[in-house]
Amino acid sequence: FPSAPQALPTAPQAANACGMNKRFLAASLLSLALAACATTPSTAPPSGRGVPPRGVVVPLPPAPQAALLLRQAGTSDAPLLEEVQRTWGQADVARREAAGALLTYRLQTCALVLGFSANSLNQMRLAAVEPGPRRFGDTPPSLDQCAAELDARRANARVG
Repeated sequence: FPSAPQALPTAPQAANACGMNKRFLAASLLSLALAACATTPSTAPPSGRGVPPRGVVVPLPPAPQAALLLRQAGTSDAPLLEEVQRTWGQADVARREAAGALLTYRLQTCALVLGFSANSLNQMRLAAVEPGPRRFGDTPPSLDQCAAELDARRANARVG
C-alpha cells in the first residue's frame, strides 16, 4: 500500500531550520579557528602586572572604538566583511565559504576570531565575535582588551 503523502514544512519551519544551520556552522567554524590559533604554552614567568592590591579601585578606561563595532555582531546593522577589512586591514587568517567567512586577527595577547554570515541580500555581516588567548593556557582576554589591541594595531599601521 502506498504511504500517505508527507506534508511539506511551512515557511517559518523552513526558515527556522536554515537559521539553526547557519548558527551551527558559525559556531563550528569559530571553534575550529580558535583551535587552529593555539600555540605552545608559554614558559616565561608571569609578569609583575596583575590584580591591584585589595581596596584599590581602578577606573575602567572608555571602551575602544573596535569594541563598539564588535558589539554589533549578530544585529541587522553589524559591520560588513569589507568594512571590517578596510578598518583593521587584512586578517592574519581568513577563510571564506559560500554562506560565511571567518577572519582571525592575531594580536599581542589575544586571537580575535570574527564570524560572518550572509544575510538575505547576500552581504557578509559580522555574526559572531570570539576573543581568545594568543597562547594556550593563558587567561582568556576580554572583548575590550582584544578591541584595544586591535585599535592599537590599526594606529601602528597608519604610522608605519
